[in-house]
Amino acid sequence: MTAAAFELIELSGAPFERGRQHGARAAAAIHDNVAVYLELVEARSGLAPGAALAAARAFQPAIAAHAPALLEEMRGIAAGAGCPLDHVLLINARSELMGTFGATTPAPGEC
Repeated sequence: MTAAAFELIELSGAPFERGRQHGARAAAAIHDNVAVYLELVEARSGLAPGAALAAARAFQPAIAAHAPALLEEMRGIAAGAGCPLDHVLLINARSELMGTFGATTPAPGEC
């Protein structure tokens, strides 16, 4: 994929506001990614969608403790995209969810 295939989104403001701007601009892609990652996490780890979202939510305290500004930005992304915070956490924790619950090798295209 070439650099031209990616949309450049310029953001400004505090973490929540940057996230809100990002979420609003990328809402369709965020919703599409959540659907894809729910399927991928289930295929790789056996976690059904509800369990995958609960597992993603479990990362929230660690993010809050170690990177509170990033969590605020994730909250803003969720608000801007009109989705629950769990969905943004899932996107960010997808590789951990696939690896933690039984996957022995990364999914294609994942780290």
